[in-house]
Amino acid sequence: MKDILFLKRYVESHPDNRMAWYLLGKEYEATGQIGKANYCFNQAGDVYEAFEHTQIPAKWLLEAAERERELIERQRKRIARRRWSMIALMLLLICWIFGAPGAEPTDLQLPLEVTKPQKPQEQPIIYLVGDKEKAGIAWQQAISSHMIQGNPGQRAVVLELKQRGSWLLWSHQPQVMGEVKQQEDRVTSSSHRIYDVQVYDSAVCDCTPDIPRSTRTYIAKWVTQIEEIQSLRSGIMGYQQIYSKKPAQIADLTDSYPRNVMAGNTPNMRSLFTPLNQSQTILGQDKSSKQVSEDKQSIVDSSAALTVNMSTNSAKLLFDEPYKIVIDKQNHRLAVVSGRVIWRSYEVGLGGDQTPEGTFEISEKVKNPNGKSNGEFGSRGMTLSDTLYAIHGTNEPASIGKDESHGCIRMRQADVEELFDMVPLGTRVVIKKGILPDDLVEPQQPFKVRPEQGQNQTNPHKVYKWLN
Repeated sequence: MKDILFLKRYVESHPDNRMAWYLLGKEYEATGQIGKANYCFNQAGDVYEAFEHTQIPAKWLLEAAERERELIERQRKRIARRRWSMIALMLLLICWIFGAPGAEPTDLQLPLEVTKPQKPQEQPIIYLVGDKEKAGIAWQQAISSHMIQGNPGQRAVVLELKQRGSWLLWSHQPQVMGEVKQQEDRVTSSSHRIYDVQVYDSAVCDCTPDIPRSTRTYIAKWVTQIEEIQSLRSGIMGYQQIYSKKPAQIADLTDSYPRNVMAGNTPNMRSLFTPLNQSQTILGQDKSSKQVSEDKQSIVDSSAALTVNMSTNSAKLLFDEPYKIVIDKQNHRLAVVSGRVIWRSYEVGLGGDQTPEGTFEISEKVKNPNGKSNGEFGSRGMTLSDTLYAIHGTNEPASIGKDESHGCIRMRQADVEELFDMVPLGTRVVIKKGILPDDLVEPQQPFKVRPEQGQNQTNPHKVYKWLN
């Protein structure tokens, strides 16, 4: 059965290897699975004919089959060695890192609005990895976590973001590579602890991942909260860019047109506003390490706060920059990015050479331009640097993916409404060719905020004449 499983995986990755198909068929035949054996023999084609129905000396045929089997077996052993080497590396890192006390904290904690306080160790620390070959580094960060070292029962979860060239694709269902959990101390020395390491990565373990429901639930909630953090943080920075000062309250961000920096907020955003506004950047990049530690501690000490744990490296990956819009004229894509991460990627309609290339910013955000939600500009419009170019909806959805506008960027209604909610006034917009992957990055549930009470984002006194 072991040979059958390996040969089956082998032919799945080497479907043109007819000798492998023949060997798999013989294994099925030996175990009485005739239907599967015949299917494999059909895939083997002339190799099956040569072995079963010709007068080629049996010795030669057996030698050829044995050589192929040895080749496949060597590959199986190489894969097994690589897997066990990775696991051994993890265990060695655990022994080495946790044998050295005094590790510096590497987690990022932010408060989120909840109905019931949670203990910090009930929430796992999230570690993100985008480069598959750097998975071992992510594991090292996970198992060297300050939170794990100091809190029995604390977990760390390693997540992988798909990589496309230099980009990483944000996902509402990221690949879970594994978990590390600290057990209760088994010895008196505080520098020796016992840890459970569960690997879900199929490249490391020969297993079918069985990820606990609690982990999946936490990750789903975490993903939504991280998007809210990044949108709010981008809004605060956009406000500072426009008005050269910090917003005094979250209502400053959700004023009526034309001061509608943000389209609205959520309960979590209202809870997060004060600590994010005080630190300006989540990692406190403009402060001393001592001040950053004090800021973080003041957040953690809030008795009503649910702490969301994230490694510092993961936070840097996600929050290096505020949101930026990148438009690729070559493949008709519009992406919301931050650093290397593509948070969203939509298919859009353009105007070919009439769509300008360069760097702009969103200078105006308006709902229902020209008083209509289903007119030529759809239900949302965002002007680019006070020009006649804009990102807007359309009443011609068949034009998406084509060059049929006079220069503007057309979006489907659901897409432009999500973009309007995600990115603030002042967001930088870069238009070029050949800079984005073809992948569409779409959420399970669109990002959505609720307008502040009394927030009017229409502009009925202006007739828009964007170059649609």
